Amino acid sequence: MDPKSDIKRLRRLTVGDSQDSKQNSTITIVAIICQTFYSTVGLILGTVVIASGVYLTTTGIRGTSSITFSILKIGNADIDTTLPGVVLFIVGLFIVVVTNLSITLYKKLKK
Repeated sequence: MDPKSDIKRLRRLTVGDSQDSKQNSTITIVAIICQTFYSTVGLILGTVVIASGVYLTTTGIRGTSSITFSILKIGNADIDTTLPGVVLFIVGLFIVVVTNLSITLYKKLKK
C-alpha cells in the first residue's frame, strides 16, 4: 500500500474503497477517534476561553486592545478599544467553530 493513499484515506475517513476492508476499517476507526478527541479538546478549550471572556467583561476588567482582520482581502474590520473579555469571547467562538466535529463516511457502491 502507498503511504500517501493511507494519508488521504485517513483525512477523508473513507470506508470501503480498498481491497483490504479490515485494514480500512481500522484506519477509519482510528481516524474517527482522533477527530473526536481533537473536537472535544477544542470544545472544552473554547468553552473555557468564552467563560473567561464573559467573566472578565462582567467583572468590569478594563483595558484596551485593538483587533484588525481582513475578510477575503476585500475589506478590513477594525475593532478599536475593545475590552479584553470581548476579545477572549471572540477567540473562544473561533476555536469552537474551527474544531467542530464533522465526520464524512464514503462507501463505494458495488457494481
